[in-house]
Amino acid sequence: MTYQDLAQMSLAQWIQIFAAIAAPIVAHIWVSIIKKKPALIWTARHQFFFLVPASDANTPNDTEQNSEVEADNLDFIHYQTMGFFFLNKGRASALNIEIIFNFKPEHFEFWPPIAYETTLNPDNRFIINIDRLGPKSNFNLELLGRRDPPKIVRVISEDGETYLREFSFEPKPSNAILAVCIIIFGIGLATTAYFTAGLIINLFS
Repeated sequence: MTYQDLAQMSLAQWIQIFAAIAAPIVAHIWVSIIKKKPALIWTARHQFFFLVPASDANTPNDTEQNSEVEADNLDFIHYQTMGFFFLNKGRASALNIEIIFNFKPEHFEFWPPIAYETTLNPDNRFIINIDRLGPKSNFNLELLGRRDPPKIVRVISEDGETYLREFSFEPKPSNAILAVCIIIFGIGLATTAYFTAGLIINLFS
């Protein structure tokens, strides 16, 4: 097909071509939007350091820490906290969630409380197992300890692995909305290119 043939094509013919290309793309996006599926995300919300006076932490029930304080002759004891936030953005439950740490945290707590089980692998990887997290449900996982807190190695569920995301208070458009905007922009750009090419061909023909 030559440039003259393209220039002679009517607008209706171009619309049919673009519709044939865009229809399956839009249909796929629409199906992905209305399909019920989980969308598990997680992020590190905060980390904080506390310097607690040794006299306050030197309790009769904490013999291990008492010996450390006496041995080091410290005026303050160093505590660290780390907080993680988990959210299921999808419209179906996320099943069989595994949160894998590189070692067991000294202390951890969920809020709001949820049912969970723990496993310690032979290589000392600490795993928290959660059966399900309902649609639009979330929880916080808080760590507390004297040492540096462990890092999350992996977070996986039946739908695959999910990766750390940057925490933001600003709402962001979904990937589906961005894809629709890109398609509309592409159609407009192609239409502009078509009319520009036709105008140039008519001027030099």
